[in-house]
Amino acid sequence: NKDDTKDKLIAVGSEQDVSHALKFIETDSELLHLSLICDDAEFYPDLQDELRKTPVIQKRSMQLSRVLMKKGFEPIFLEMDEKQQLIAANAMLRQMAKIADPDDKLEGYRKVANYIEAGEYLNDNKLLSQGIHALTDKAIHLDGIALPNLLED
Repeated sequence: NKDDTKDKLIAVGSEQDVSHALKFIETDSELLHLSLICDDAEFYPDLQDELRKTPVIQKRSMQLSRVLMKKGFEPIFLEMDEKQQLIAANAMLRQMAKIADPDDKLEGYRKVANYIEAGEYLNDNKLLSQGIHALTDKAIHLDGIALPNLLED
């Protein structure tokens, strides 16, 4: 149309890449924001450098450590340096998000943030258990972090 002079957005990538980039969730969830920023930072070194100048990684680690302590675990994130915290917490939350919504990464993270912030993990161990298994299996070798009786439903 010759008369159409409005700006257009031309997307490059797969439909999933584009829909993820254009999907916005309005939320008050600090954990959701922190988790998405930290997830991106693991793959973009420039962002990681900038992030390490802020309290973002530490704030998320504190929230996750409180969750672990309420379930009877050691606050392991507090014993790690920032890079270890970033990688380990990302592995934990990524696994939880994948289970919460296998088809939509953003929605999975939203569900996990809600699960944690609403305290649902205190009564339902399913997601937290998977997150802890991701920690012990993939991110770091932690002997004795997961006391099995604490994760029984």
